Amino acid sequence: MSGAWVAPSFLGVPAKKLENFLLALEYGGANLIHVDLGDSCFIEENSDWSIFDRLAETVKGIPLDFHLMVDNLGEWLDFFIGDVLPKLSREPYLTIHQEAAEFSPDLIENLKPAKVKLGLAIKPETPVSAISQYLRHLALVNVMTVVPGKSNQQMIAGCLAKATELIQLRDRYRYRFKIQFDGGVKQETAQAAVNAGGQILVCGGYLQSATEDSEEMRRRILWLQNLKKDS
Repeated sequence: MSGAWVAPSFLGVPAKKLENFLLALEYGGANLIHVDLGDSCFIEENSDWSIFDRLAETVKGIPLDFHLMVDNLGEWLDFFIGDVLPKLSREPYLTIHQEAAEFSPDLIENLKPAKVKLGLAIKPETPVSAISQYLRHLALVNVMTVVPGKSNQQMIAGCLAKATELIQLRDRYRYRFKIQFDGGVKQETAQAAVNAGGQILVCGGYLQSATEDSEEMRRRILWLQNLKKDS
């Protein structure tokens, strides 16, 4: 993968503006659409499951990147695999949290047959060691660089250092997961995220503020995609 992938998040976008935002992302050439979902337990957000149908109808050209910030993983995963996956035209990323109340090693095994690219997310206070035993199964590690659940937060720069340990483990054991930084990615912080080893950048407020200007959205996405690690 050359350059960064851009995964815009629509957490915080008003429902009446969502379709315009999604269309602007397609025009802008986003690599993924990051879909933050909450259950009012893990985070305050309580997502309406109808969002799945809306996304399946609206988004055709960009793969989806689902981020389940939920404690009740069993219920959400049953619905996702049974009702959502059959409606998607492309294999999505599906990321769950190691810190979720219902997380267990069995979930990793049970998700293997599903047609998803499996990811694990860790909050700012969670060390890489908490997920090291699962890395061989993963397509994605989401390193959260803000407290999950709210958009437009400032990046917690110290979280970027987790990528160093992840890269060392990936190289040593020949794992294949991508490193995603999630939170506070904008013009002032994106280069540092790429320098640290971030391959997928989740962007919320930085791209949401360009929703009404498709050309500006395209310019910002292209700028992010062209970021290279400083030598």
